[in-house]
Amino acid sequence: MNGSGAPNAAPQTDPEQAPAAAPYGSNGFAMGLHKLSDRQSPKIHSAFGWALTSLLPVLLINLAAAWSPALAQSQLLESVKQNPGRAKALCSQFQGFNAQGLSATSSSAVSQIARQENLSPMDSEVLITYVIGLYCPDVR
Repeated sequence: MNGSGAPNAAPQTDPEQAPAAAPYGSNGFAMGLHKLSDRQSPKIHSAFGWALTSLLPVLLINLAAAWSPALAQSQLLESVKQNPGRAKALCSQFQGFNAQGLSATSSSAVSQIARQENLSPMDSEVLITYVIGLYCPDVR
């Protein structure tokens, strides 16, 4: 009991004034207890996290964009494969280009086929190359 008659209580300490825990335990090794806010993630993780969250949507959009033309070209080539009459008509047209002294893969021939078939120039060039390769190898 203290002088006022009250039982002895444990001394009240302010948590902010409490001594900080020693960084080393009694065995001399570092204690592994840290507050989460005291830890900093390595810079590589921060950079990777930023890249992943920032670039992943862009990569997915680019992958989808790259896949769409490939799918369209596949359907285009499949349509020619399923319709050999169309391929033979294109071969006749390519032979006509050759007769005029034009290559079937020249820019003017590619543009004409693109307009005629309602294709992009790149798809037109793919179509021409495919048809020549499979149906009319004598065309230049």
